[in-house]
Amino acid sequence: MRRALLLVTTVLAGACGGAAGQGPLTLSWQFADGRGCPEAGVVAVRVLVDDTKLDTPLCPAGLAPASVTLPEVARSGTLSLVGLSPQSSALYRGDVALDVTLAPRTVTLYAVTAR
Repeated sequence: MRRALLLVTTVLAGACGGAAGQGPLTLSWQFADGRGCPEAGVVAVRVLVDDTKLDTPLCPAGLAPASVTLPEVARSGTLSLVGLSPQSSALYRGDVALDVTLAPRTVTLYAVTAR
């Protein structure tokens, strides 16, 4: 009985994205002012969950309608995207709440001086 319970628990944890409540997230971004990456001066987008850096893909890789997939993202917390200049200065930012479904998201990035 213990082995059966352990097997069921392991299978359920895998189906739910792991014991820590994580899973893959398909992510896109767009600029609120309608610019593209070069016009915005953004070369990369830092992706964080609750201030923990997950990745920093090149800007064009996730500019809608393109997308990037992050393999392990928490199913709760705040997803933050920061558009970075070639000097790694924050030019744009967007924040959204994550939900348990980890449905594909498009995050709107706003100029940091406009917030």
